[in-house]
Formats: sequence, structure tokens, C-alpha cells
Amino acid sequence: MATVFERDDQVLELEASRDNPVALLRAAQAQFGEKLAVLSSFGAESALLLAMVAEADPAMRVLFLNTGRHFPETIAYRRDLAAFLGLTNVVDIDPDPARVAQNDPTGELWAFDPDACCALRKVEPLRLASLGYEAMVTGRKRGQASTRSQMDVVERREDGQIRINRWPTGALMKFRPKWHGAACPLTHW
Repeated sequence: MATVFERDDQVLELEASRDNPVALLRAAQAQFGEKLAVLSSFGAESALLLAMVAEADPAMRVLFLNTGRHFPETIAYRRDLAAFLGLTNVVDIDPDPARVAQNDPTGELWAFDPDACCALRKVEPLRLASLGYEAMVTGRKRGQASTRSQMDVVERREDGQIRINRWPTGALMKFRPKWHGAACPLTHW
């Protein structure tokens, strides 16, 4: 694990590429190699980020959180989009089956305790999956919550892990015309 000072240098180096998403992904891959992963829901808005990952390095590890509660169309889209983009290292992250059997045996926890459902099927599996990585590329967007409105493109968390968040809209718009991908079957755009 790098020291705090090395991490500050890493953040600065990555920040230099912040306006070019593909270059930023390549710089992160060069710095962290197998200690870098991309988190993706494979939703409609994730396709653009995944297209940039494919351009940067189709073998970059992409983690998909399979909650066990996705629509069949989402699972099919995950498979089809990965194939369409040529992504070769998509790893499914599943909740602990024993904990699901114990805490959500009927699969209806979401209906009466959505926070517990999220903790069981999303928060804990993602926390455990991210422990092995020094850097994570996320799909977090500034417009999702007021707490995210000022988040940096590249940030170092208190635990030392580096997070690469969604790029400024201008950087994404420059890339969008280059990519015409498969549409998510659950959206109308």
C-alpha cells in the first residue's frame, strides 16, 4: 500500500487527466493495475462510462453488483452490453447467500425495510468487494444528491482508497458523439 504522500502524488497525476476520461482511465490502470476496479450497475447511464472503459482497456476489471433483485432485462443487458463493448473482465458481486437466507428468506425485505435490504444486498457486498482495491472508478454523479454536488473527480478517502468519480459533463459530452451503443431495454432514450 502506498504512503499518504505517494497517494497525494497519485491523485495529482490522475487529476491532470480529468478532462479526458479515457486518458484518466488509462492513467489509473497504469498506476494501479490489478488494484483498480470499476463499479457499474450496467444501467442506462452506465453505458457511456463502460464504453470509455472498453476504449481504455477492455480487460479492466468491472464489478457488477448482482443484488438478486434485478429485472431479467437488466441481467440480459449486462451480458449483452459487456459483449457489445468487448469487456472481458466483468465480475459479479453477490450478497452472502447465508445472510440472505437468514435475513430475507422470502425475498420481500425491500417491501418492509428497504434500508435493511440495501445493507444486505448492496452496502455489505460492495464494502467487502472493494477492500482489495487501492482505486475504484465509480458511477457517482454530482447531480444525485446535494452531498455529491462538490465531489472531486479524483478523491482520496479517509481509508486511503482513491475514488475516481463521474467526470465533468463537458468531458462526457466530448466523448458521447464517438459512441453509439446498445440501448437499455428499461429506458426510452
